[in-house]
Amino acid sequence: MFFGFRGMPLARKAFESSKRRNVMRILMSENRYEPGTALLPRWIVYAYDALMNRRWLDGFLCIGFTGRYGGLRFFSRCGYPADRIFPFLHLVEPPALPPPSRTRVASAATPYQVLFVGQLIPRKRVDLLLDAMAALTDIPWRLTLVGTGELRDELQRQAAALQITDSISFVDTLDNAAVFQLMAQSDVLVLPSRFDGWGAVVSEALTSGLPVVCSDRCGASDLLVNQANGFVFRADSAADLEKGIRYTLTSPEVIKGKALRDWSDKIAGPSAADYFVDIVDHLAADAKSAKPRCPWLETRTA
Repeated sequence: MFFGFRGMPLARKAFESSKRRNVMRILMSENRYEPGTALLPRWIVYAYDALMNRRWLDGFLCIGFTGRYGGLRFFSRCGYPADRIFPFLHLVEPPALPPPSRTRVASAATPYQVLFVGQLIPRKRVDLLLDAMAALTDIPWRLTLVGTGELRDELQRQAAALQITDSISFVDTLDNAAVFQLMAQSDVLVLPSRFDGWGAVVSEALTSGLPVVCSDRCGASDLLVNQANGFVFRADSAADLEKGIRYTLTSPEVIKGKALRDWSDKIAGPSAADYFVDIVDHLAADAKSAKPRCPWLETRTA
């Protein structure tokens, strides 16, 4: 299996060497479908890769698979056979902390805790998150932004202009243990990016028992099943983001805490390993049987 053709010379060298041997070859890649001016040149690059490499490949594991902006659409249009492209994911180490109880009613004294973890850069659209939070005037909330980046001062000015400064905490980058502690104290994680090939923080939140709101241009939106463990909103829409946060915080239909931690077994190492073995068996049989069922997409209908 090969990952990182464009950024890792060793991966490319290993792939070229494998051509001299009778072995199965599987390529793994994050979704690269980023709408905007970067899309056409990126498509040209990856279409060239497909033209040069697809005859040597048995299968393709796509991290960030579904939806209008998903990798299946992008890579199949680059020229990789759709029937050889399989959904996959980045695995994360689950936290050692027990999942907290999420059943509570927020108040002014104990507001809902909303969490963002990531770089404060344009692609992450934290400005959109501030706009959405400012519109949530009828429920108590507090937002914690964990991370650093070029937009920090600008975001602080935006918060002041929106008159929500007192409800926001800016926190420098934390190690994983500290992030998991914050997740254990939060009610929802938000990833509002205009593009993320995956978004490992989504996996980390779900395995912590924390529901997630993320945009439809994040690969990890694959994991948000039928609004049961979070909400997928339309990228760049503050109104839809507000709707998603409100729904995830207040709907009794959203699974949280231990129930969500139990669901996250579907995205844990043993489940992914079994699924990978099924893919290999399927390809070894020349892909004549039905595709293996992806455990985290089994119950998804959209």
